[in-house]
Amino acid sequence: MRHLSRQITVLFLVDLLIFLVVFGLIFMLRPETFKLEFIISSSVVILCWLYVMYLKGFYRIMEYRVFWKDSYHLFEAICIGSAIPIIVSFFTKPIFIPRGNIIIAAIVAFMLLLLWRFLFSKYMRIYKKHKNVIIIGAGETGSTIAREIKSHPELNYDLVGFVDDDVEKIGTKVEDIEVLGPCTALASLVQELNVNIIILAITGKPRSNETLFGIAECMKLKAKFFEMANLYSYLTGKIPINYITNSWFIYELGTPEKPFYDVIKRICDVFFAILVAICTAPIMLFLVIAIKLQDGGEVLYKQDRVGKDGKVFKMLKFRTMINNAEKDGAVWAVNNNEDPRVTKIGKIARKLRFDELPQMYNIIVGDMSLVGPRPERPEFTCELEKQIPFYQRRHWVIPGWTGWAQIMFRYGASVDDAHEKLQYDFYYIKNRSAFLDISIFIKAIAMALSGRHG
Repeated sequence: MRHLSRQITVLFLVDLLIFLVVFGLIFMLRPETFKLEFIISSSVVILCWLYVMYLKGFYRIMEYRVFWKDSYHLFEAICIGSAIPIIVSFFTKPIFIPRGNIIIAAIVAFMLLLLWRFLFSKYMRIYKKHKNVIIIGAGETGSTIAREIKSHPELNYDLVGFVDDDVEKIGTKVEDIEVLGPCTALASLVQELNVNIIILAITGKPRSNETLFGIAECMKLKAKFFEMANLYSYLTGKIPINYITNSWFIYELGTPEKPFYDVIKRICDVFFAILVAICTAPIMLFLVIAIKLQDGGEVLYKQDRVGKDGKVFKMLKFRTMINNAEKDGAVWAVNNNEDPRVTKIGKIARKLRFDELPQMYNIIVGDMSLVGPRPERPEFTCELEKQIPFYQRRHWVIPGWTGWAQIMFRYGASVDDAHEKLQYDFYYIKNRSAFLDISIFIKAIAMALSGRHG
């Protein structure tokens, strides 16, 4: 534990030193800003960065870390930590340093932090011992997490074997890893092979007495236990819905309600929806005129969507297809370039997500949120609930204008795509927070401006 505390202390102190050096350079290059009030406000900016990094888990030594994921989260932390004082500066101009200083400092700080964290991770990888891992369960669940671990060599996990009570599997290989014995042999295998981590990968049936006995015997050893779903979600950003049970929702989600978070989120939704509507009013006016001139048809398109608790509402969109495009019934959406129903104006609006700007109204009235699982059509929802396990539970939260699935996966156009997106939706429902919402929203805006979106 002392070793871990030293690591955390070093990380924090070097991060703080980098921030101080960055603002020191800014003041040297722009000496006119070297004033007491600006020094105080710079300290506030640094505190915001450190606080967001703390909330994002940068001062916690975890059993498994992935550098590229840390880099992404570091970028988010610096963006969010910078956005807070920049927004405040609009209302307290005499107090805060020029916004340009904050932006320049943020860019330089991110680059230096990235270099420092990379060097730190390289050092830790050199001196950090490989961890021996054993997986309980040699079925599809176990092989899935084994494949995922193999695809992340930076974890330094050495898979030494499986244990399984199925006697026919003992002695065989799964993913080129041997099934070493039954669960009752787990404790002796942990000691013999110096196992550091045990992954529980049994789903779909209650754990046998033999399995529970093997686990109990290992409790007094130094090996640590991880549930397959938790490790898998960290590595992939999605919940493996084929390998979870109803108990997962009870233990991992509990009640889906977060009263304080929900109230703050609702206030932010209304504020930013009004702000977006005002800022994009010229764009929406242009689209109204362009759509009307194109074919004289309706400008807005109202489409039934399923909201929180299964309630159906009318979602607004600018019409991007020809009139009566769905006279024969609802069909799965396809790529703009492949859908002959999409108009020329519609292709541009869809590419930049301008067609979804009227949904600010849905957000203001409470049918939607800025961030959440994307609402699906009732026709598809009925079909998907029959084919995909737990699908209806995505309706536990208010649907969103954008979401984790939208920035992590392509445009959904089939049952298989919906299955994949649901795994990302459950990851969001479990981990949703103000900071995750902000990072998703920032990424969604960036993707929309670049013409890419899920």
